[in-house]
Amino acid sequence: MEAQPSEAARNQPIKLIVTINAESEDYYLGDMDEFNILSHPRSGVMKTEVSGMADDITEKITVTYNNLIVPKYPGKYKLLPATFVVDGKKVETNDVTIKVSDSKVS
Repeated sequence: MEAQPSEAARNQPIKLIVTINAESEDYYLGDMDEFNILSHPRSGVMKTEVSGMADDITEKITVTYNNLIVPKYPGKYKLLPATFVVDGKKVETNDVTIKVSDSKVS
């Protein structure tokens, strides 16, 4: 999981990018009480790379979810990992820290 930018003003939109290297049944963001969620897509953008020859083919799947969040208050926030369900098993991303200043973007 990645925040762009990782340092923002109080009402500045932040792109929260969540990526997993598998197809998932669903995904969940952790506690987001300190943020307004402007966009939380239920489906991601899937990219499939296939390489190899005839009987030795490798397939790599990457699914990316682009969320848009806006911090409500200044402070330093650690966002817990996003959780996915892959083949009935729980898989988590890394956590991410976001620093929010008291300045306000107009």
